Amino acid sequence: MRYKLYFKLNKPLKLKLNYHEDIQRFIYLLFTKENKEYAQFLHNQGYGEIKKYKLFTFSKLYSPKRTIKNHEIIFEDMLILNIAGVDTNFDQYLLNTLNNYTNFKLQDQNIILKKYQIFKYNYNKQIKIKLLSPIVIRKTYLKENKKKTYYFNPLEKDFTERINNLFKKKYEAYYGITSEDITIKLVSVNEEDKYVTKYKNTYITAWHGTYLLQGKKEYLEFLYYIGLGEKTSQGFGMFEVIE
Repeated sequence: MRYKLYFKLNKPLKLKLNYHEDIQRFIYLLFTKENKEYAQFLHNQGYGEIKKYKLFTFSKLYSPKRTIKNHEIIFEDMLILNIAGVDTNFDQYLLNTLNNYTNFKLQDQNIILKKYQIFKYNYNKQIKIKLLSPIVIRKTYLKENKKKTYYFNPLEKDFTERINNLFKKKYEAYYGITSEDITIKLVSVNEEDKYVTKYKNTYITAWHGTYLLQGKKEYLEFLYYIGLGEKTSQGFGMFEVIE
């Protein structure tokens, strides 16, 4: 399922601009409160025989009032975070935490859970989507005996093909059965949708934008809970349905 968490801030919350790792750590701590073994499974293992996939995702942080100053982002009054996962254990342990606790810490700063909303997939075989956190699609290769990474942009054919291939691999890793293809089409993507951040000393290039997804309802529902592309458990590829 998908969860939208609303936190009250008694004083401004300051985070570094590249805060994906901070939120990922915070999410693991949410599960640690209820089941340490499951939190360790999410962190260290995931699903799949050879390639392991951590089948959850989360959005960027939102707030009615936020400013950027001295290489920090400052949130005031309210903080909103979207989290989604496909596993029933994910739902059970997260709901237990949300129902049993209100006071949390994010980077040693106090935040208070005021409410949360739950969303289930209730759409058909075609949806128009907007990214809540950008999509990462990449390939690695050797050049002069050094490992290099190339990040694809949405105008390249490999971008949508690799999204489809990743979906099929993750679907099989979780359900143990093969799937048919999905289709992803660009609706509106421009240079302003390009997003560059740093995660554990590595620069990542990702893309926001608006897209059209087509496929079986159960496929789109799966993606609604796990996100699109790579690094979804690091806070990439989460989308909202706009049509």
